[in-house]
Amino acid sequence: MRHTKINQNGSDGRYMVWLLQTDNDGLGNKIETVIEMKDFAQKARAKNYQRKLETEITHDRTINQEIQNTLNKI
Repeated sequence: MRHTKINQNGSDGRYMVWLLQTDNDGLGNKIETVIEMKDFAQKARAKNYQRKLETEITHDRTINQEIQNTLNKI
C-alpha cells in the first residue's frame, strides 16, 4: 500500500515529503520502500505536494477497483 508522510529536518530545516510503499515480506514483517522524496523550504508547499500525491494514490486505487469489478463481471 502506498502512503505519504512529511518530516522536517531539525527545527529550522527543510520539509521532506516522502512517497512510501509498505509491503509484507510474508513473515509478518512490514517493509517500507521509498518511492519518491522531495524537499521544500515552506511547509505550505510541502503540504500541497503531499495532497497531490495522495490524490494520485486515490485515483490509482479507484481505477484498479474499477478494473477488478469489470474483470469479475466477465
